This record gives sequence, C-alpha cells and structure tokens, in this order.
Amino acid sequence: MENASSSDIELQKAVWSVLRADERLDSSQLGVVVEGGVLHFSGTVPEARMKSEAEEAVRDLPGVREIRNDLTVSVPPSSDDIGPISASEKIM
Repeated sequence: MENASSSDIELQKAVWSVLRADERLDSSQLGVVVEGGVLHFSGTVPEARMKSEAEEAVRDLPGVREIRNDLTVSVPPSSDDIGPISASEKIM
C-alpha cells in the first residue's frame, strides 16, 4: 500500500486480526487492501459461504466505509479430472 494513511494501515491490521480469528473462514488465500477506508478483498476461498462471511466479519469495524469483495470460490476437481483408470484399478 504505497502512501497508505496510518488509519488505513491500522484498519488493515484489524481486518487481518478478525479474519484470522474467525473459525468460519479459511483466510490462507485471501488478500486485503485498504484505501481510504475501502476494503478490497481478493483471492480464493474454498466455499461460497466464506465470501459473505468474510464481509460480515469485518463490516462493523471502525473505519470501514465500503467493502469490495472480489473473492472467488475455488472449485474442487471433479471425478472426471482424475485421469484414466488403469486396467488393474477397474472393478471387475
């Protein structure tokens, strides 16, 4: 955050503290940028519900003016993505 204000830096620290403490969330793939009290989420979450839960967790923090949520949901590989089954793996 180039030229970030001290209030944005403090808000970003508070956001990370809340996200890491929230047991509903996996924050390992999240990105958070704060500019002028506007939070911008980026990255991926493993479940769709976590997109809204990330917003809910930080919405009431002092200094939050707006939340831009660009989180995407990572799609687990389907059974079609496991590749061909060898003859020894086939069920007879």
